[in-house]
Amino acid sequence: MEQIKAGRPPGPAAAVIDVASGTTLVWTDATVTVRLTGFPAPTGIEAGAAGGRLHYDVALAPGDVWDADLVCTAEDAEGEPFPATAPGSPPWRTPRVRSADRRLDAWLDRSPADLERLLLADLRRPDDLFLAAGAPWFATLFGRDSLWAVRMLLPLGTRLAASTLRILAHRQGTVTDPATQEQPGKILHEVRRAGLRLSGKSATLPPVYYGTVDATPLWVTLLHDARRWGLDPAEVEALLPHASGPWPG
Repeated sequence: MEQIKAGRPPGPAAAVIDVASGTTLVWTDATVTVRLTGFPAPTGIEAGAAGGRLHYDVALAPGDVWDADLVCTAEDAEGEPFPATAPGSPPWRTPRVRSADRRLDAWLDRSPADLERLLLADLRRPDDLFLAAGAPWFATLFGRDSLWAVRMLLPLGTRLAASTLRILAHRQGTVTDPATQEQPGKILHEVRRAGLRLSGKSATLPPVYYGTVDATPLWVTLLHDARRWGLDPAEVEALLPHASGPWPG
């Protein structure tokens, strides 16, 4: 992802034709398998070291309509530490507004739906959700971004705030580690599956990185604000040790 972001995509990948279907192109490496299937079946399909191609020969009379769907799927053998959630039940109340300006109505209808697409789950705590920092570059847990986003959503409910606080508290720093910038009581900056090499630089970031000054006070601020917006006192009490210490290490 970082290579693509920096404008240095990998070279062409070899493609093969799925023998079972005969209508699917497949690219694979050590961990990721990508499949491209055409519906209806393409007229022709070719695969090779330079990539793959599927095509249709279509003849239309005046007024005719022809449709085709191309479906691309990706499978990751290692899995994701923070998988996306199924749509349909966001952990907030969705506002409904009818105004004289229909553009405002459309904006308010669209915004919660966009946020729902950023919802991720924590495999360590499957019932807890949080908002990713953004797609596609930052589809992971970022302390600052996840805290800011859910703080702005407090008028719509406290469920997501509570789960975000718990997820970050579960990963709160316990030792002093210069390599990761971890310190006792510190809230992390970001989590990635593997280390991150900064574009054009020799420096790398570890998979779990604590190098931020804002996530820790933002965590405390969110706990305070969520309590004022009605977070269950029992949930607040359970989180207080993470705000007040003392912490191990």
